[in-house]
Amino acid sequence: MLKYILLPVLLTTLSLACGPVDEEAEANKRFVEAVALLKAAESEPAAPAKLSLLEQAETTLQTIITRYPSTGLAVKLTSGQQIGNVSLTTVEAAVKDARGPACQAAPTSACVIAQALDLAQTLEWGQDSALVHITRALIDIALAQAQAEDRVEARATIAQALALAQTFDKTDRAVALPDIALAQARVGDRTGAQATIAQALALAQTLTDEEGRPLTDEGGRATLLAIVALAQAQAGDRAGAQATIAQASAFVQTLTDKQGQAMALGFVAQAQAQSGNHAGARETTSQVLALTQEIAQALPDGEGRGEALASLVFLWPQVKAGDTAQALALAQTFTHDWVRASALIFVARAQAQAGDRTGAQATISQALIHVQALTNERIRARVLDDIAPAQAQAGDRAGAQATIAQLQALTQTFPEESRTGVLASIAQSQAYMGDGVQALALAQTLTDKEQRVKALADIALALARVDAADT
Repeated sequence: MLKYILLPVLLTTLSLACGPVDEEAEANKRFVEAVALLKAAESEPAAPAKLSLLEQAETTLQTIITRYPSTGLAVKLTSGQQIGNVSLTTVEAAVKDARGPACQAAPTSACVIAQALDLAQTLEWGQDSALVHITRALIDIALAQAQAEDRVEARATIAQALALAQTFDKTDRAVALPDIALAQARVGDRTGAQATIAQALALAQTLTDEEGRPLTDEGGRATLLAIVALAQAQAGDRAGAQATIAQASAFVQTLTDKQGQAMALGFVAQAQAQSGNHAGARETTSQVLALTQEIAQALPDGEGRGEALASLVFLWPQVKAGDTAQALALAQTFTHDWVRASALIFVARAQAQAGDRTGAQATISQALIHVQALTNERIRARVLDDIAPAQAQAGDRAGAQATIAQLQALTQTFPEESRTGVLASIAQSQAYMGDGVQALALAQTLTDKEQRVKALADIALALARVDAADT
């Protein structure tokens, strides 16, 4: 493609002057830089280096549009016109064409997430779910970048997540915005967090059901408000957090669903602790514990479904707020083996993400004891499916490989659709073990496009976390 993009470009751009002379000169300078990058890319044999040059050229052209919008060059680029034989559209296409070979040769978090986005745009079914999954991965990638002290990249990744979230319908956007605000606060972007919080709060007030009636106890509005309060507290806005906590607590009082109550109050407790109200946080946590016990007892069918529900509503707020100690204490109280193992793995991954690999490996060892007691092959496979990437993330390469072998042997007779999740889990584990090439190759074998998108997003996150751990 580059061969015909880069026919000799006539740099007669000075004749395009229609704005301030200094802006025209700067725009022309940038355009010359972009052309030089494109020519270098044309002769570059290494796929990753070629992609890097093309991306730099694309960014340079975008800079002309954003910084010098009134110049002749910007007008032509924005409208898709050719300048010589170069246009923004052809450069974007060249970047997209180069991304595949470059990623196959040397996968990076950025190029894999870009592949996921490209594939998601082609989905006829499941596109919304896939894009939501990508947005969550982008948020976690940003937190990994911040952990590696790369706050500039972290903010850029969050901006990408925010732009994607703005395309969602109201409900999905309402769910995504509080998490984005929380991430912005954690990477030090208080101004961005405050703007996203304001948008999230306004949106929470307008949520309606399918018949257009305002949502009260449906849709998790109380939980969304509680997450916003947590973001406000982390952004330093204690007064705003307290006001939102009060609003969330008022909604909780209207709930009849104990699961909804427990989930919302779990985040309220975290927001209270972050905003300095430790006594209130302890009292709210006690309420949550009481509710989880009621939830666990509500399904006395011997299969542990009540406990599983209780583990979800309590552990999610704890882990999202980084409180792994309290989450671990609760996980150890569950009596059903599969619930306890799953809860322990959930906590172990949070420990690994926080840098506590020793603690994560110890927690995984506890989980494995309960896995050995499982006789139902499908349940056992589902738990092992979570354990392999957790072991890899915690740095236990040998353990992850052993679990993968066990998982492959166990699922050989399973239907193909049941094995898709197993393959995705193995690919994610490979990425955590530093084998991005093999992980990407395995993900590309998934025939279900939606599952492939999600697997690619998970691989991108794993690669980002590996990079952060190595920094």
